[in-house]
Amino acid sequence: MVAATVTEALELARELGQAEHEKVTILSDSGWILSLDELENLIEG
Repeated sequence: MVAATVTEALELARELGQAEHEKVTILSDSGWILSLDELENLIEG
């Protein structure tokens, strides 16, 4: 799945993590690989 913004990516990752009860990994278009926790910290930081 693809999200247009970081905020949308966070919302999508949270939804998928809850629905699938699995660890979610986020891959950015610049090559960064983040966990849901890392993405949350990036946005909140």
